[in-house]
Order: sequence, then C-alpha cells, then structure tokens
Amino acid sequence: MKRPTLLKPIACAAFLPAVSMFFPILGACYSILSLYTFALYGIDKRRAVQGKYRIPEYCLLLPALLGGWTGAYFGSMTFRHKTAKKRFVVLFRLTVSGNVLATCILIDYFVPPELFVKLGQHL
Repeated sequence: MKRPTLLKPIACAAFLPAVSMFFPILGACYSILSLYTFALYGIDKRRAVQGKYRIPEYCLLLPALLGGWTGAYFGSMTFRHKTAKKRFVVLFRLTVSGNVLATCILIDYFVPPELFVKLGQHL
C-alpha cells in the first residue's frame, strides 16, 4: 500500500487562500464550489453503498473544473470514492490542471507586477 504524502493536501489547502488574496470574489466562488463538490462526492458514495441511482461522472467533474477541485480531492480521499477508477482519476487530474492553469493566467493578466514585488518584500 502506498503511503500518502502530505504534499497534495497542503497544496489543495493553500490554493484557496492564495486565490482569495488576489481575487476575493473568485476565492469565495471556489470555496462555495468546493463545499458543493465535497457534498456531491459524499452523496454519490452513499448512493453507491446503498445501490441507488448514482450521480453521473460528468456531474462530479464539472464543478471541479469550474473551481471546486479542492473539495473534489478532499471528498474522494475522505469518502474513498472514485480513487480506483483510472479513467476518472486521469480526467480529474486534467480538470485540476486546466483550472489551475486558467487561474494562473487570470492572475498573470489582471494582477499588476508591482503587487508581486510588494508581496516579496513582506515575506
């Protein structure tokens, strides 16, 4: 069995405050989407255990793509849900990569370089 590393949870937990520092409204939207996505994973896991109608995979991946991927990550680890399906894991990783790339482009485009200099002086 692989030992879990702390790098992924720390990176997930650091992403939301970092985004909120530059774009408070976007950070709030990401937080709400993360809570929603976390709840979706829990609901789908409960339905899977009970043998009821499941939430389609695209309904789990779409909120993650829109910014709720931190909640999706913590939901999959907490409920041990969708971690064995290779196809889903690959799609989820692409979702995370796309969202982080889009967020970095937003920050690079809208945040003036002087702010980064000021942040560097305070560290």
